[in-house]
Amino acid sequence: MNRRQGPKQVASLTSKLVDPLLAKRVGMTTALMAAWPEIAGQDIAAQSRPLKIKWPSRASDGEFQPGTLIIATNAMAALHLQHETSQIIERVNSFMGYTAITAVKVEQRAVMANQAKRISSSRPLANGDKDKIAKAIKPVENERLQKALKEMGESVMRERRR
Repeated sequence: MNRRQGPKQVASLTSKLVDPLLAKRVGMTTALMAAWPEIAGQDIAAQSRPLKIKWPSRASDGEFQPGTLIIATNAMAALHLQHETSQIIERVNSFMGYTAITAVKVEQRAVMANQAKRISSSRPLANGDKDKIAKAIKPVENERLQKALKEMGESVMRERRR
């Protein structure tokens, strides 16, 4: 019996296609990139972006070894980011659910200013949109994840109203 499924969100389809490529090429997922403002904080995220996780060569015993997160940032923000590395390591590992990284390498590069602030302040959401988002994230128990999903949902709803 062939059941027809309802419409699917583009993000879920895209991440299924993109995540394996990202994982193979840069050792990350779209989820980590999307959660960067939550992980790094709004100020740092506005001036930086995660580039990749550099994994060490496999140990001869096959035991997993954590990698190094490489972050691109503007020259002006590099020092501030360097001071926050221990918190970023802790937050990335918490986000990943295991000790994925033990170091951060900061690369000074031109980074486009994060547009999330501009989008989030553009238009108010309709009450119906807020209710849809709240209903969709209600089953999520992790507060940080719930907050990130709420912000992402609000951003998507605002983008649709443009």
